[in-house]
Amino acid sequence: MHAIWLMLPAVAFPQRGTESASPRYAYVTDCFGTLSKLDLVEGRMLSRVELQRKTKLVPASGDVSQSTIDGCAVYGGAYARRTNLLYMLAPATGSYQPSGRRFRLLWFHLPEVTLQGSADLPGTVQEQDEPALEVTMKEDDGVLVHAGQWLLLSGKQLAKTSAPASTTPPHVQQQADGFWQVDISGYRTRSLKASVSLTAELLQQSGNTSLLWMPGKSAVVLSSPTTIEGIDPGFPTTEDSVQLTPGGKTVVAQESNPVGSIGLHVTKSRLALLSVEDGHVLRAWNQPGLAKSNLIAVSPGGIVILLCHSHFLFVNSNQRFPDAPVRTSPYGEVARMFTAFADR
Repeated sequence: MHAIWLMLPAVAFPQRGTESASPRYAYVTDCFGTLSKLDLVEGRMLSRVELQRKTKLVPASGDVSQSTIDGCAVYGGAYARRTNLLYMLAPATGSYQPSGRRFRLLWFHLPEVTLQGSADLPGTVQEQDEPALEVTMKEDDGVLVHAGQWLLLSGKQLAKTSAPASTTPPHVQQQADGFWQVDISGYRTRSLKASVSLTAELLQQSGNTSLLWMPGKSAVVLSSPTTIEGIDPGFPTTEDSVQLTPGGKTVVAQESNPVGSIGLHVTKSRLALLSVEDGHVLRAWNQPGLAKSNLIAVSPGGIVILLCHSHFLFVNSNQRFPDAPVRTSPYGEVARMFTAFADR
């Protein structure tokens, strides 16, 4: 059965303005604390560095792979284009205690990846709050951290602050675990039964669009204040084989087939770029070299970035998108990798 996509309004999220030129480079950080610099024009990886080699404040990747520490070496990720600073969270202690675990905010200057500063989070983070760890940028380049509470970086100190302004779309109820309950009867629709209520996990947001996933079923795209519609890419997808493009006007989907019932999947060679507005496939690819790769991100310059084992792959969509942020929900495996686009 093919995946079904839906459209509806997004929750507003703090966003930065667009830039006229598309950034040439991408910095991809994974759960193990490895930072890869990619040249999107030449389509190649320029360098790869373990952040632990830059500062002992980041746990070693071996400790993560051997489970010496709980969870990831780094979490979240936010990039300040004006200052070329990359922000992320790192655990200050290896494992969770009954009282929780301490974390710190780190920031690195690009492109040399030098540590510029750090700030300890006040208090501890409980294990149940770890999936919601997040770093985001305000419009004035202020740094917000969500770690069971909202914190604002001022100088080199983090202090409690109010949650960023957001509005929940009509007929949508947000749940604490990152899922949304959507009442379709409140929207105009051509492809869905108006009486259906959806439970879906928030994956990404950009512009006026939110990308969600219905567990065990399909992905959904929510845009437009009054309309919800289905989009079918023509092949099956899984939770981490769909990505919003910057600005939220289109979606990239990769063919992905679930294997068994334990969440495993095998990706195939087909990609599609779909319009959020009408669901039409704008472009489709079938390249054998894409099989068994993982969809990572889409650049403002239209480059689709995939990862196959330790090798990055690049596909030119021949599209250009606004240099707008794509916010990835901290819940789920998609958030285990963070991509920042930079000019140098």
